[in-house]
Amino acid sequence: MAVRPWSLHRQLPGLSARFRQRLWPFRPTVIPSVPLELQSWLVRAAPDQAESAGGLMVATFQVAIAMGAVFGGLLVDHAGVGSAFAYCGAATLLAAIVVFLRGPKAE
Repeated sequence: MAVRPWSLHRQLPGLSARFRQRLWPFRPTVIPSVPLELQSWLVRAAPDQAESAGGLMVATFQVAIAMGAVFGGLLVDHAGVGSAFAYCGAATLLAAIVVFLRGPKAE
């Protein structure tokens, strides 16, 4: 299904039209590449157990989606919709800090 550029204002509210037009070409290339990159990393990290690692990755994604739905619903019910965006921003920032501090070091 093709995404109409004129419907972008509904998907990314609060951003200027020029910024949305510049941001839009990157969406189809960045989002689908994350599972591919993770799968490639898993196969390199455990070449003898690629199928088990892939199953573990899928199970982890499913648990994360379920937990996000439950906790997101509770957060919206108790603190409002705005709190969900604030929490997501804080969680993303925390995840980026952990990745940069604990990630693989250059040799």
